[in-house]
Amino acid sequence: MVLDIADGAHPKEVSRLTIDGKFGSHWTAWDPQIQRLVATPSLGENNRVFLLKLDADTGALAIDAAFRDADGKAGISFDQRRWPHDWTGTGLPHGAVFSRADVERKD
Repeated sequence: MVLDIADGAHPKEVSRLTIDGKFGSHWTAWDPQIQRLVATPSLGENNRVFLLKLDADTGALAIDAAFRDADGKAGISFDQRRWPHDWTGTGLPHGAVFSRADVERKD
């Protein structure tokens, strides 16, 4: 759901995206450079991570169809995968952040 909070005392729903009846978002993060949100699943049946596009003019949300898994479906599934450390099973993503390797660290 996207809210217009220009009037903080009276927020207004601008748009809403329903991915399917089984997906509930647990965590979202915004990346201003690529203009995308990442949404991780709650404990539901749809165990996919999605990238979402946000239209800054209208507030409309849409699934980024270019972010797809090997099964051809939008999002990345965490069901029954073979993981790099040689374990096979279902992972449950919790949080997500965006990172850039080209950013200079300032320690």
